[in-house]
Amino acid sequence: MKLEIQTNLSRSCKGCNTEFTIIIPETNGSGSKNSLRRIFCTDKCKNQYNRKKQEGKITRECKVCNKNFLSYPSQNNSFCSKKCKIASQIKLTTNNCLLCNITFEAKPSRINEFFCSRKCFNDFNRETKVCVTCKKTFQIKKSDSHIVRCSRKCQFIDQSNGKIKIHLNGRTGYRIDLGFKYYFKSSLEADFARFLNYFGIEFQYEQTTFQTTIGAYTPDFFIPQLNLFIELKGVENNGKPFENLMTRNLEKQEGLKEKNYNIITITQKEFINGIKKAELWNTIPNLEQKNYKKTRNLVVQYEDQKNSRE
Repeated sequence: MKLEIQTNLSRSCKGCNTEFTIIIPETNGSGSKNSLRRIFCTDKCKNQYNRKKQEGKITRECKVCNKNFLSYPSQNNSFCSKKCKIASQIKLTTNNCLLCNITFEAKPSRINEFFCSRKCFNDFNRETKVCVTCKKTFQIKKSDSHIVRCSRKCQFIDQSNGKIKIHLNGRTGYRIDLGFKYYFKSSLEADFARFLNYFGIEFQYEQTTFQTTIGAYTPDFFIPQLNLFIELKGVENNGKPFENLMTRNLEKQEGLKEKNYNIITITQKEFINGIKKAELWNTIPNLEQKNYKKTRNLVVQYEDQKNSRE
């Protein structure tokens, strides 16, 4: 058992001048340091001493913060603290707000000294725009004047319609045999749409965007008849750097599955093997995975369609 070594120290009370003993343990903790600072024998003496200090003082009002404080009549003190005294020495300038034109006083060193409030400062540096997708009005910083859409949802809608150019290795564009309703981002997605059309299955392409904890996520297909979301992947998850980036969507899927959304992932290899096993490889027309070069004439990009209209 470890024994603590203690030291007894005698002191005279600052309030009643009586002798008292301080017991100081031989440790480096905060308790021993507080004991060394003790100058009153009891809390009663401490309180009485503080009350005596206030005798003879009068109540004054601070010229800066308007708080009441105590000081002796002989002291010509007009400030409750050093902070207020320094603040009184700073000369305030009178300005008119550049936005609401209200007259106010401000420090010359203030960043937004020409605005009466933070709200006016923020509103002055914003502009109102009309979203090119949903036609709703929204506010944006003047430094971000290149932004023309109000949200990521509108951005995804225009990406799906081919109005925003996406740097992908796949074959993007409308398909002549599928019509100009959806703008597919790859030949795999177009072939899957042909597979659904072959069996007369109604589908929606990139119509729902979910906000997850790690970012927005838009599944490729939704089949209303089955209440099923389908995500297509052109590569396998073999741990390679590019394929690791593709697995981020799989992480978003797990969060949606916990909320009881019905989502499955189909890879390119699984899709092609499934079609061949069902003997549909030579039955479904215009499969781009089968004749990738010869089906290039089926693809019409947004720029090509726009130029033909003009």
